[in-house]
Amino acid sequence: MASPGENKSDEEMDSGSEELSADEHYEDLLREDFDDFGIESAEDSVESELRKYDPLMVPLFRPNFHSMGFSVRETMLRFNRVYHARYPQSTLDFFLGDLGEAVTEAFQAKEMGKKQLLVIYLHDDNLQRSTAAHSFPRQVLSNEVVLELLGENYLTWAWDITSSENYDLLRDQMAAAGLSEV
Repeated sequence: MASPGENKSDEEMDSGSEELSADEHYEDLLREDFDDFGIESAEDSVESELRKYDPLMVPLFRPNFHSMGFSVRETMLRFNRVYHARYPQSTLDFFLGDLGEAVTEAFQAKEMGKKQLLVIYLHDDNLQRSTAAHSFPRQVLSNEVVLELLGENYLTWAWDITSSENYDLLRDQMAAAGLSEV
């Protein structure tokens, strides 16, 4: 497979292969970072990716992050870092735990003044070619009034549903948090 900036081989061009799906692209990025560069940690990997590629091409979540042994917290840290590289005008920080922890943090605080409403942001890079995929974070989640409102009154949690595995993990988390009927 050709790296960005390289020409495809004749064999790849003759195969009639279409563009890579988001999952395939992410797997290529993953393989390059971990194999070619000897990168071992999730933090090193995201920094390497952001230096090498346009932030819009860097996956918010690693494909198969769960089966690779990355924790939800590591994955959410990555999400925040890549999100801010993609949308630098947004100062929104997303909750770093899983959905169940976000629900607990938002709704089950012991002090009444600490309870918050929960906002869930789902991102899908399969819509990458659509302006809608990026216009919402660029225009709405980067708006000063919206950022102030969210920061003062809401707990924000995000999940990347680009890969089918991550979508399935979201559904599992929803069921575990008692939100399967939403």
